[in-house]
Amino acid sequence: MRVVRLRDGAIRWGIFHDTADLTRYLETFIVESWVDHLRQYELFTIHKLNNSPLSICQPSRI
Repeated sequence: MRVVRLRDGAIRWGIFHDTADLTRYLETFIVESWVDHLRQYELFTIHKLNNSPLSICQPSRI
């Protein structure tokens, strides 16, 4: 994930392990602006849509 976040504009990235719940991790990343954050969210949403089982049945809007 680090490489992907940095490639998409993050200026800092980190991952933390929850010591109270060993199955849980927390990812953090910082982008320079709100616009960059919205762009990353949009890219994630598009990626999630394109990789969902339903994307086979739905026409692409990209």
